[in-house]
Amino acid sequence: MYDLSNICFIDFKTFNKKDELLTAYTSNENIPFKLKRIFITGNVSAYSNRGSHAHRETKQIFVCLYGKIDIRCYDGKKKKIYNLTNQGLGLYIPPTIWYDTIYKAEKNSIMVLADKEYLTEDYILEKNEFESFRSNS
Repeated sequence: MYDLSNICFIDFKTFNKKDELLTAYTSNENIPFKLKRIFITGNVSAYSNRGSHAHRETKQIFVCLYGKIDIRCYDGKKKKIYNLTNQGLGLYIPPTIWYDTIYKAEKNSIMVLADKEYLTEDYILEKNEFESFRSNS
């Protein structure tokens, strides 16, 4: 079972040339797992909340492509908020951590890198189910 101490930022090398940015995300090089899925949520309005779930097995890295995004994490005992503002910084969240994604600017965009394909049974969607899962494991 993971806790907040297992969450970490990953600095992705970003090249800046004439205010244009290039960042590479490479499985097993600067990503600590084999990449199976990438998805992007874009054009999200300010103060929208998304996420609000946990995964039983999926590891993820969140990268803010545009805007300001807070990720609120909860391990069943402690809570912490992590701030993302650029494509060169990723937030690694292991499985068994509840998270909420809070969009702080206009037209936010986030990319998520995952080590598993989408599986409905991997999701814990209710907070009380999450807390029960954490206490029984």
